[in-house]
Amino acid sequence: MANSLAIRFKTEGQTNNTVIEDVLRGRPGWMPVGSDDTNWDIFWCDLATTKLILESSMKNHQKIAHYRNFYEISRKNYLARNLKRYRRQCVKNGNTEEAELSNAMPMTFEIPSETALFLQEARRDSHNMWIVKPSGGSQGRGILLFKKLSEFEEWRENKDWSPKERKRSDDPNDIELIPEVYVAQKYITNPYLLEGRKFDMRMYVLVTSFSPLTVWIARDGFARIAGIKYCKDNFADNCMHLTNTAIQLSGENLSQGRKWDIQNLRLFLTAMHGREIVDELFQKIAKVVITALKSVECIMMGNKHCFELFGFDILLQDNLNVCLLEANAAPSMKATDDHDYKLKYNLIQDALNVIDLEKKLTGKEIRVGGFDKIWCGGPIYQINKGMNAPEFCKKSNFYNMYLGCVNDRDEQLEEMTKWMNILKKETVI
Repeated sequence: MANSLAIRFKTEGQTNNTVIEDVLRGRPGWMPVGSDDTNWDIFWCDLATTKLILESSMKNHQKIAHYRNFYEISRKNYLARNLKRYRRQCVKNGNTEEAELSNAMPMTFEIPSETALFLQEARRDSHNMWIVKPSGGSQGRGILLFKKLSEFEEWRENKDWSPKERKRSDDPNDIELIPEVYVAQKYITNPYLLEGRKFDMRMYVLVTSFSPLTVWIARDGFARIAGIKYCKDNFADNCMHLTNTAIQLSGENLSQGRKWDIQNLRLFLTAMHGREIVDELFQKIAKVVITALKSVECIMMGNKHCFELFGFDILLQDNLNVCLLEANAAPSMKATDDHDYKLKYNLIQDALNVIDLEKKLTGKEIRVGGFDKIWCGGPIYQINKGMNAPEFCKKSNFYNMYLGCVNDRDEQLEEMTKWMNILKKETVI
């Protein structure tokens, strides 16, 4: 088991020089090990090396920050495929609610394998707008927005579809050929707007097990707001349509693209629509996340050594319908400013508190710092907190999710520590 005097951690590649490394180095009693050292307790590795690590001989206590087949949910084509399969299963079983939730992702086609199906659908309704993006891409790279099929055909003809080489390890000869895969998605033309601008929501979801499925959702997150006011008929400027931070920071209008704390977004929506509607909205977001995870639950290679911090991206339509855009297996942990640094620093700290390499927790906690457990082999519901509690806390069918609510993590961790100390004193050895 982990050394009682020190937790030995290891990082590599994309994790180096990020908030993750700062947190690991700053935790009391934690120490780094070298790149060739196999005597570690936790390895925040790159996605590309996950498989190799899991194929090696690991000690019982060792933890790594990804699941072997993380791509089943993080690659857009796989996620769409798994949700379609899960929806068929739900319809067959008469589970209409989950069948509807499985439809949260916009209509999606895999390119090139489903090109014929896509063209058939696009010709059936020529009024639809479409977005093509790399299945495993991020930060808004390689995206095409279009309405005319001639634009898609031109893009497809000029595209180099030959498989690309990808390194599997540090060995320069250890490479594999990966085919180019894109997805064509129906573009959401009626997004909910903030000050006339498009936005999406980034929320953080910690999965500590797929067997049983165990899910924690962070209270913190943010809304990424486009730098230019939205006009669905103008596809010339990506800063209008794509809210990715990398896109906004690269555009001429980077001073206008900005973030809102998820708490501020929830307050704004509550002022516009009322608390009851917004409470129900955020509960639906939780259900969409759980449905996406359940769609891969049976095919994920569950492993006691693994955990994963996902970044889920959610888009709201002007009728408050919830759309799932994607789930990122390695969300960026590089800070864009001091506020972003604090959010991500506390996020990683609390994720590690949940993982609990120090063995401080009882295992019965449903809140640890800024994370709330909403699923453990089944839903975890909010606890009735009395007459003075918010209305949604009194509804027993509401998931234990507080996304966008007050995150008094410091006070909660302090209170939890006090109770742990009391329990230790009262335990008879």
